[in-house]
Amino acid sequence: MSPLSAKNAGHTGLNRITQAVFSTSTWYAFAGQVISRRTLPQNCWALGGQATGPGLGGHCVPIDPFYLTWKARQYEFPTRFIELAGEINTAMPRYVVERLSDGLNLNGKPLKHSEILLLGVAYKRDIEDTRESPALTIIRLLEARLARVSYHDPHVPVLRSRHLDREMSSVELTPETVASSDAVVIVTDHRNVDYPMLLKHAKLVVDTRNVTAPYRRDGSNVILA
Repeated sequence: MSPLSAKNAGHTGLNRITQAVFSTSTWYAFAGQVISRRTLPQNCWALGGQATGPGLGGHCVPIDPFYLTWKARQYEFPTRFIELAGEINTAMPRYVVERLSDGLNLNGKPLKHSEILLLGVAYKRDIEDTRESPALTIIRLLEARLARVSYHDPHVPVLRSRHLDREMSSVELTPETVASSDAVVIVTDHRNVDYPMLLKHAKLVVDTRNVTAPYRRDGSNVILA
């Protein structure tokens, strides 16, 4: 039995790591194609029923596979595909910011001093968990480029993180809040959000989850990322 067998890792732990590796590798093999091609036909934005997203978060999927790579190095076992998936995962928030910047430029706006509203900061829909959420990296990247960032998340009224320089509070999602923003970035596809209202009043929407697909029309103000 190999050193990386269930005997050493434990059946439960190994199963969890295997699932995390599969999730990471599958999602970001596709996401790598998105980044390299920049644009894809609309029907390519759902892989197994879900969009690629802005990056993986949580305490399991983004972290567990790299325990396996660390352990594998001790036995000179290559895990390049896992490492590549991790690199792409890390790059996704930056890709989202670049897509946002492109969209603002088309509207004649620089990212600097723009009012950016993030929709969702939890790492996945309908939960309050923000651990390792890609929203945290996106906020840091935007503020580094001097954008003015706020967020709305019905499950996270206050956002505190060691990854952020300040505490943030969720703003109310109203037509006025949306209309006063230069762009809205959908990071988390929470169900209890009025997406038709969002599309009606937003100047620009960057949708990282393809959650606006049922509501979009030709000539819509939505950019996929």
